[in-house]
Amino acid sequence: MSNIWGALQENIDYNILLKKYPNQQAVITEIVDLMVEVLCSNKEFITIASDTHPIEQVKERFESIDSGHIKYILECLDKNTTDIRNIKQYLLSVIFNAPQTMDNYYIAAVKRDFYGENIFSR
Repeated sequence: MSNIWGALQENIDYNILLKKYPNQQAVITEIVDLMVEVLCSNKEFITIASDTHPIEQVKERFESIDSGHIKYILECLDKNTTDIRNIKQYLLSVIFNAPQTMDNYYIAAVKRDFYGENIFSR
């Protein structure tokens, strides 16, 4: 498990993130702990956001997470104002989906900033 923890720390630039986001250290550590838990799992399948995925698919996605994804996850957590009943499942979902959603999230943010809230009506 310590090898996985160390590899994840390296992938996400853990120490740099802790320095850059000193108020988010506990959250960053919780994210990494959750990722380690999944990466060490012996289950065949895992449920994320009510969908069942092969554990190997989830592990592959988690292994692709880098510091940019962690920053995105922190931003999503910071902007969320809804009641989260199961924070572990919510975090699993955000981590799992980060590689697929991050780029479009930032593209939409840039368009909103440059063109206003109603970018699709133009």
